[in-house]
Amino acid sequence: MPPAYTMVFKALMTIEGIGKTLAPNLNLLEEAKPVVRDLLVDRYNPRRMLRQGIDTLGAFSKFLSQFPVTATQLLHDAGNGDLKLHVNVDRMDDVLAAQERQSLRQSRATLAAGSALAGAIAMQAGDGALLGLNVPSFIFFAVTVALGGPLVLGLVRRR
Repeated sequence: MPPAYTMVFKALMTIEGIGKTLAPNLNLLEEAKPVVRDLLVDRYNPRRMLRQGIDTLGAFSKFLSQFPVTATQLLHDAGNGDLKLHVNVDRMDDVLAAQERQSLRQSRATLAAGSALAGAIAMQAGDGALLGLNVPSFIFFAVTVALGGPLVLGLVRRR
């Protein structure tokens, strides 16, 4: 199982545990079933799978038609000592920068979600003093907006 899925499942388990604390009647599995069912139906749709299979067969057919010529040329060049390998890493800096941005976004999203949950839990602590919230809840929700707001705006702009 890919590590990303493991982390998603772990996060869902944490959210379910916190949700059960706040709302004991919450059944996250029952709530998620329709969404998961729709995702599975879309992912394993026979038409979609057929289209993917046809595309894969087309690419494989093209590879097979070119392979004899390419293999012959490779063997000829290797036999003559003329085999050269060129690796182009011109865009490696771009890839690393994109990975760094994505990592920062994920960290901010995790911190924003944790802050929102902490604010919801802190609401149980007492009466509201700031905009109907107690001070710890207000601080946690302010941190949530500060961290999560730019992420949400970025998502909206991309659509």
